[in-house]
Amino acid sequence: MFNLIRLTGYFLIVIVVAATAVVLQPEWARDLSLQDWTLENWRTADQQRSAELDEMNQVKQQQYPVKCRAVQRVIDGRATLFEVAAVFLQLNRETGASTFQPPLPGCSEEEWACRQVIVWVSTYGIEGHACLARVLEGELRQHKEQYGAVILPAVGTVI
Repeated sequence: MFNLIRLTGYFLIVIVVAATAVVLQPEWARDLSLQDWTLENWRTADQQRSAELDEMNQVKQQQYPVKCRAVQRVIDGRATLFEVAAVFLQLNRETGASTFQPPLPGCSEEEWACRQVIVWVSTYGIEGHACLARVLEGELRQHKEQYGAVILPAVGTVI
């Protein structure tokens, strides 16, 4: 407990020293590019980010019924995992996300779209479809073994 109190004290000392230095030596703040650290600049950046997220949310809400119909087609056996993944990939790109950052190491956009479809299938509806999701996972694994990567077809009339 004493170490925590001492650490807190050190932290407060550093903050006080830094604040005093900025007040007494404003050129230090400029040298460190801290002159733009104002509440107004933070508010503006926050408002811009909020507007971006609102727009992305609106697009996702419009995409939701499309994704539901596509997943239902997989469940009904009227579309393959890869056909629906192509639709998911196209919709993912429409959300305005600037760059793709794979959530899994070595995961391509195409594989991630397949994994999204599998998750949607496993949780779709009241009961979900865990058995079908396992089958789709096997199809994905077999596809990757056969082709070395996930190759999606062109988006057709899946939905």
